[in-house]
Amino acid sequence: MAKFVSKIYKSAFFKSLHDLWVREEFCDVSVTAGGKCYRAHKVVLSAGSPYFQAMFQSGMSEYTASQIHLQSLDSEVLQIMLQFFYTGEVEVDPSNCQELMSAANMFGIIDIVDACTGFLKDHLQSDNCAGIYLFAMTHSCTELEAVAESFIQNNFLQVCREEEFLQLPLDILMHFLQSEFLRIENEFQVFKAAMDWLCNDVASRRKHVFDIVNCVRVALISEKQLNTYLHKCSDFSLKIALQKYLQDFRIDRKIYIEQKMGKMKPYMVQPRKAACKNIYVVGGFVRQRGGRWSDAHVLSMVERLDTYHHQWHVIPSIHHPRSGHGVVVLNRQLLVIGGESDSLIYDSVECYDSSSNIWTAMPCLTSPRCGLAACTVNNCVYTFGGWIGSEIGDTVEKLDPQINAWTIVGKMPSGRYAMGVAEYQGLVYVVGGGNDLGLELGTVECYNPVTKEWTALSSMSERRINLGVVALDGFIYAVGGSNKEDGALNSVERYNPDTDKWVSVTPMSTRRTGLCVVSVNGLLYAIGGRTDSDQFVAPVTLDSIECYNPDTDTWVDLGYMPTSRCEGGAAVL
Repeated sequence: MAKFVSKIYKSAFFKSLHDLWVREEFCDVSVTAGGKCYRAHKVVLSAGSPYFQAMFQSGMSEYTASQIHLQSLDSEVLQIMLQFFYTGEVEVDPSNCQELMSAANMFGIIDIVDACTGFLKDHLQSDNCAGIYLFAMTHSCTELEAVAESFIQNNFLQVCREEEFLQLPLDILMHFLQSEFLRIENEFQVFKAAMDWLCNDVASRRKHVFDIVNCVRVALISEKQLNTYLHKCSDFSLKIALQKYLQDFRIDRKIYIEQKMGKMKPYMVQPRKAACKNIYVVGGFVRQRGGRWSDAHVLSMVERLDTYHHQWHVIPSIHHPRSGHGVVVLNRQLLVIGGESDSLIYDSVECYDSSSNIWTAMPCLTSPRCGLAACTVNNCVYTFGGWIGSEIGDTVEKLDPQINAWTIVGKMPSGRYAMGVAEYQGLVYVVGGGNDLGLELGTVECYNPVTKEWTALSSMSERRINLGVVALDGFIYAVGGSNKEDGALNSVERYNPDTDKWVSVTPMSTRRTGLCVVSVNGLLYAIGGRTDSDQFVAPVTLDSIECYNPDTDTWVDLGYMPTSRCEGGAAVL
């Protein structure tokens, strides 16, 4: 027995069937939608759709009827559906996708549902994802709903500015505001999104203010940001309601701190998982207890702290061990700049991509330098001063990703090394360090990358070299460091750019110089460094970490990192 399979019969059969439909030959039913009538064959409709099969086989009136009315269907969508029954082909576009998917869902045609789902997934944008999410919920399209929800969470900062977001129903808005997986930079952005939704129709929505604010982790927002928003709030009744909520919240928080956590611990609310950042600690040197000054070992090791789980992970090492280098984040990638090892000063730059877990080489600096300071401003990287050979540099270099090269863009008022820098509102604050006379500095200068102008600011109360500097909640913090008179410092000073004044805040529990300092989720982390020892013993490097909460002006110990290190670099990604 031989089995023969025709290669052209199926296509010829469908073509013949389609031709019969086009010529309306042997049609035994009329289907009407949107005022238009289309002739068709019951057997084709039954074979193509469980919906029609059930209709024609159930003994309902449609079984013998020659005309069927579909009240909720658009005529153009019905025509597309019939075309699919006779050809197996469908064209999906933005104008018909959702209605076509609704019809296919009703008729039980999985292929069209899948085609429309894929089309909508491929065309998700910040201005349509909220509407697609609601559509998917309404039609129980769980796959599309999950993809749209993930898109909204991952692109929340763009989505919350769109009109569709401002029109979300209350329950859906609260669902997203409570989400553990919002990708945000800080909790104030969630608060602002919630307030924008309220203010879009404040007359009818102000009654929901407490329900909305309860979805926000207010404890992670600084007092200054909340007070600034209240000051600018134009709706009087909303302003009064927010003031009442925040007043009660502050009382509850004070009681919680004093009774549950102790006065020396910060009030810590767990940030959202997707908002939680990783602290990368890169390079530096290590010296064990009892070691000589010359026993310092320069590191290539990189360790990552997951701030959500408070767990350390080792990631691939940089290609060249280095200390006294700069570490910044550019376009969600980690850059390690310059530094030195065994008296060899580097001009090399390495880049880490967390998605590929790989380090790659970047364009080199114009000159080798160590003890430099670096930061990112307006999507460009700037480096300042440091040792350039045997000289203390005063040049400013800029890496522009568009040309992928470093250029000298200016000079500092005077050369510095081992200073700290922080970017705030497009300006760079250069703090402390050492000069070419071997003196520690307490002076502070501000650099404007646009005008390339420098401004002298108020000096710190203490001179500091090898300090940590970071911007947090509208202030600049100078942490630790050292000077000849006092050795390693545990003192911390805070600068207010609005008043040009420094004030002292609670000191660290440990004296630290050569430490790394970063700000994460409204908290300040002081990492590693070294402390003083007697004059006959070289100081050992520290592996301890402590965390400062500006709301409570308190420090708390956060345990230890896997490797002690000093004069390393750290950044948050």
